[in-house]
Amino acid sequence: MSTKQEFWDNVSKYREMGMDPLRWVAGCAVKVDLDTVVYPSLHNLKPSLKQMGISLGERVDADIFPLTGDGPTITRRIYNPSDPQIDLDDLKQINPKRAISLLQVFQKNAEKQEKFQALLSTLYTSISKSDVHFAVGKGHSIITGFPEAEFALFDFIS
Repeated sequence: MSTKQEFWDNVSKYREMGMDPLRWVAGCAVKVDLDTVVYPSLHNLKPSLKQMGISLGERVDADIFPLTGDGPTITRRIYNPSDPQIDLDDLKQINPKRAISLLQVFQKNAEKQEKFQALLSTLYTSISKSDVHFAVGKGHSIITGFPEAEFALFDFIS
């Protein structure tokens, strides 16, 4: 198989998973718009999240925190942001102190701040029912062209 054919086969595989690697070459071309969608949504949600025991970190490029003891335990969980089925006992057992998140959102849910905010609210409200308290140190939101490819990935840090 030629390198060219292999390249296009890999592009097709990613597209079947709801991702478009050709949009990645421009760096952050697949990000949900920060200024008109993400930041206003987080600003509006921050007070209610705090009441739920979830705090949001500052806008930084990386979540850096001191190493304690033997180091952190990282537990990854993936949820459907539109219909999160959170195993509350599992989350209580993980008992995270921090989390890093990646949200892949269908483009129609990412183009308007209200839709994006509603999606985040549903997701975090479901997580908060576990009654664990943690800080989201870093989050990243990207767009997909496929509604069935939405997901919310959390690396919970204990």
